[in-house]
Amino acid sequence: MSDTGRRLPAEVYSPDEVRSVIATCSWRASTGRRDAALISILFQAGLRIHEALDLELPDVRLDDGTVYVRHGKNDKARFAAIAGDARFIAQWVELRGNLGLPGRLVFCSVRRPAGERLSWQAVDQMVKRRAAKAGLEQRVHLHGLRHTHAHELVKAGVKVTDIQQQLGHENLATTQAYLRKIAPLDRIAAVRSVTF
Repeated sequence: MSDTGRRLPAEVYSPDEVRSVIATCSWRASTGRRDAALISILFQAGLRIHEALDLELPDVRLDDGTVYVRHGKNDKARFAAIAGDARFIAQWVELRGNLGLPGRLVFCSVRRPAGERLSWQAVDQMVKRRAAKAGLEQRVHLHGLRHTHAHELVKAGVKVTDIQQQLGHENLATTQAYLRKIAPLDRIAAVRSVTF
């Protein structure tokens, strides 16, 4: 049965599961390095797929560990922090320059037509293939990387208002509802630890 039109539960992966997906990317192939950087930025910055695919080279600010999202939801711009080590992103930006790819898009096609914008559908299929290769059995999708980012921020004790700004939610109520959907594992573990 197709998932089209159905609301499925939010997916959250462990950081190790995300790293295992990234590890399936070939370091010898330019597409592998690009894919590793793309998966990494979706996970480490919590970007929506269209936000990541719209990034231009000047938007990636590795010196301060941020990305400038020019066109977030409702065309709202914001800065998003990159959590942790941005080495995959830095390696791709450097390689992209060395390849002399045309245009300004960070995540673009490497083969003909080089420099063109990737489709979110192609990226979604790439992530699904890599997740299967990594041995992940649960449903894996692009927005799950954003869910995982938000979940890790909650676990780290980041304030909800900071999570709201990081994710680019206009209203705090949206963030609170979002977090309620993605963090039931913590609630389940807390309740299960109680003995009657």
